[in-house]
Amino acid sequence: MLVIFANCAFAGDSRMVPFEMDWRDNSGSLVNMSFLLDAPAGKDGFIRIENGHLVKPGGGRFRIWGVNVTGAACFPSKEDAPVVAEHMARFGINCVRFHFLDSNWSDSLFVRDRDDTRELDFQQFDRLDYFVAELKKRGIYTNINLNVGRNYRKGDGVRDYEYLGLAKVVNYFDEHIQMLHAEYARQLLTHYNPYTKTEYRNEPAVVIVELVNENSIVEAWFSDRLLGTNKRKNPGTWTDITAWYAGQLTKKYNAWLKARLSGAELEELREMAGVKEGELIPRLTKDQFDAAPDKRFHLEAEFYMELEQNYFGQMYRYLKDELGVKAV
Repeated sequence: MLVIFANCAFAGDSRMVPFEMDWRDNSGSLVNMSFLLDAPAGKDGFIRIENGHLVKPGGGRFRIWGVNVTGAACFPSKEDAPVVAEHMARFGINCVRFHFLDSNWSDSLFVRDRDDTRELDFQQFDRLDYFVAELKKRGIYTNINLNVGRNYRKGDGVRDYEYLGLAKVVNYFDEHIQMLHAEYARQLLTHYNPYTKTEYRNEPAVVIVELVNENSIVEAWFSDRLLGTNKRKNPGTWTDITAWYAGQLTKKYNAWLKARLSGAELEELREMAGVKEGELIPRLTKDQFDAAPDKRFHLEAEFYMELEQNYFGQMYRYLKDELGVKAV
C-alpha cells in the first residue's frame, strides 16, 4: 500500500490528508495500457527475426517494453503472481526478463540443501511456471536467462569453485563448466509447465533465451581479470581468475598459436615475447598493450574472440539443434 500525503488548505486551516493508492486494486485507473497487449502471448506462434528485427508470425514488428524480475521476484506466491501480472499489464509491459534464476544469494531454481547445483527445485519451478502462465494470459512474453549468477558448490566438481564468484569467463575455455551450462539449459528448457501445458523450449510465449549475462572474456582481458591472482574465497562478481585457470588458458593459447602459425612465425612471436623455444608464450597484461607489437596484440585478441565465438556457436547449436528450442 502506497500512501501519499497531500497538503490541503481549508478556510485558512492546513492539514495533511492521506491519499491512498493500492497497486493491487487499481483496475479502474484512467491510465491502463493493457489494451495494447495482444493476449495471450504467443497465440499466433513464435516471435522470430527478420531483417534484423523481431517480428510477429504475421510479419509485423514486435517491440519490447519490458522489465527485469530478479532473484526471489521470479518466484512470487500463487496469490501474488496474478496481481503482479495484472499490474504490469496496466502499464503496457509486454515482456518480463527472468534474471538470476540461477543465483545462490537469493531464491533460485537450485535446491538449497545440496552440495551441488545440479538438481533443480520443483517447488520453485511450480511458482515460476504459474507466474509465466499468468503473464502469458495477459499478453506478456517471457525472456529466460540461462547463465547469470551461478556460484558453484563442492559437489559440482568445478576446480577452485570457492574462488570463482559468479564464475565469469571460465565458461569460454573450461569444458567441465561448459557441460554444466548445457546440463542446466536442458533441465530448464525441457521442463514441462503444467499451467501453459508446454515445455519451455516449445512455448511461444518465450520470446528470447539469453545464453550469458555480462560475461565476455575479451572484456575480462582488457580489465586484467585473466591474470590468475585471485586467492580470496567468495570474491563477488568482477574478480580475477585463479592461477590454475590462468595456466590452462595460457596452455590453450599456445596450442592455438601452434595450430595457426608456421614455425618461423612462432619463432618471431617468441622473440617479441622474449621467451626461448620450448617455453610457453605468455599472454599480455593490460599494462603491456601499448608497447606490444601489433601482430602479438592482434593474435591474442583473435584468440579470445574465437573462444567467445566458439562458445556461443556451440551453445546455439545445442539449444536449437539438440534441444529444439523455438525461441530467439
